[in-house]
Amino acid sequence: MALYESLRIKPKQRKFEVYQSEDDGVSVAGIYIRKPPAKNPSKPHLHLQKATGSDERQAWAGYFASAEDEITRAVYFYCEKAAKRDALLQKVQAKFPRARSEPDGHLHCVVLESILGEKVNDLDWFRLVFEAAGVGGMA
Repeated sequence: MALYESLRIKPKQRKFEVYQSEDDGVSVAGIYIRKPPAKNPSKPHLHLQKATGSDERQAWAGYFASAEDEITRAVYFYCEKAAKRDALLQKVQAKFPRARSEPDGHLHCVVLESILGEKVNDLDWFRLVFEAAGVGGMA
């Protein structure tokens, strides 16, 4: 929640999800960021919309836990057009070379993942990812 507060994402523009996959036993916990509100959106939220070009789902940030309890933090940026995805991927790869593209239905995603235990704490890692995407002005 600290990430969403630092982006000044309003409660109605985020959706929390928790579930466990029956196929592989992976547990998921994270929050979707929806489009900014029509009234009084934060600057970081508007920057995110501009970066993704998405009208509804813009990003997801959270955690995956494998059946063996390996925890991975992740961010998915959802772009409606491949050109937006490619531009965002290039920008993000300058700081996160392991970023990759991945389809998600009709959307084009930029995906970043990091195993917990790396040198940066969680909140700082999430902030660095969003800053690398050009979502500045975080609190």
